[in-house]
Amino acid sequence: MKEIVCICEGISYELLNKYLEEGSLPNIKRLVSEGNFGELQCNEIPYEASCLTTALSGVSVKEHGIISYWNAKSYEYIPVEWNSEDIKQYMFWNKDEYKNNRYALINLFGTQPTYEIDGYMLSYSMDKNLRYSYPKDLLNKLNKKRLPYVQDTCAFFNPKTDLKQFCLDVLRIDQLRKNVFINLLQDNIDVGIVNFTAIDRLSHFSFHEVYQKESKDTYLYQAYKQCDEFIGELMEFADKKSAKFILFSEIGFGALLKFVRINDYLCQTNFMKRNDVGEEIQWKETLAFETVQGSHGVNINLKTAFRDGCVSIDEYDDVIRDVMDNLKKMRNPHCDQPMFSDVIRGRDYSDSKYIPDILVVPYDWRYLPYGDAYWANHVSRDCQTGWHRANSFWATLDKQAEEFPIKSLQDIAEYIKANAI
Repeated sequence: MKEIVCICEGISYELLNKYLEEGSLPNIKRLVSEGNFGELQCNEIPYEASCLTTALSGVSVKEHGIISYWNAKSYEYIPVEWNSEDIKQYMFWNKDEYKNNRYALINLFGTQPTYEIDGYMLSYSMDKNLRYSYPKDLLNKLNKKRLPYVQDTCAFFNPKTDLKQFCLDVLRIDQLRKNVFINLLQDNIDVGIVNFTAIDRLSHFSFHEVYQKESKDTYLYQAYKQCDEFIGELMEFADKKSAKFILFSEIGFGALLKFVRINDYLCQTNFMKRNDVGEEIQWKETLAFETVQGSHGVNINLKTAFRDGCVSIDEYDDVIRDVMDNLKKMRNPHCDQPMFSDVIRGRDYSDSKYIPDILVVPYDWRYLPYGDAYWANHVSRDCQTGWHRANSFWATLDKQAEEFPIKSLQDIAEYIKANAI
């Protein structure tokens, strides 16, 4: 076996250090004291889809253009999810020089629908379905071994139900994921990669508890403890197989006070037209609109790009300049400070056709853009009390990792690929 890659999604660098100082995470403590450990700079817009794509490919977000789970420029306006046909060209295991390995790939963005590899794949599915494994009979075989496996979508936050049950379900899903991963690793796997999501998922809806309760009384603390236990088991397995082990989180986490609807401001400044009741947009009278959640952007309603576009190519430069000038003046409606520290033209950031026309940089990361209402409402964004940050961490027992000055997600990719040769 060559390596085990463990991703613990959504770890807060500050909380991690707090729990380490308290002695609550003995296995991560071993990584820190015996191996190499450091702060990790994530992508400028820290979102799972963007950051995992970079960490598992080495391709920068400016090149691959994937900044959210959804395409930020959907012709029909409703954001469309990325799938494996869009992503797999980037992932390192699909490159010729790494195809001689046998893989176990568990819960990685960009693997739905699954596809043929040498080994096993359980996808990162964004909807409820039973077609998320390769080989197709893998789930049946696991069930016969009394190793059930379910997707994250089986535990979905609902503001009308009990937060406690949601937290317990999320923790249980990661437990099932760990059991299956360790079982699959025993089948002559060369490279195993698993993504645990409980910390991220609980942080979104319970991060406020960090400031309201003692650490050990929160489900978020239990998620950190559970991940630490998983890490201990996986390190032990790697030791027995003389395999490299690396742990990282592709996104960090921090407090969130409010999401802010940019579309409201665009209405106030006459760049958007909505009906008198609700949030329904009158597209043929709208010049600009907020892009899908997590992308931190605004699109110009260009005739050649969108179904009911009303801005011509000749008008585009004048409209985008006017929108950007107004966004630079936007004030935070919840406190007396600017909404954005910078407003950037998308094509100045990246040549990718998937990048929004305008990117906004939050002035205060406790107040973030709400995003397109279709998906933001669906995932109960107004109930969230924590969101991603652009700094996280990495750790490995490999002393030779000093040869790889790991600072960024692209550095993580280079380290993983070097061990997979």
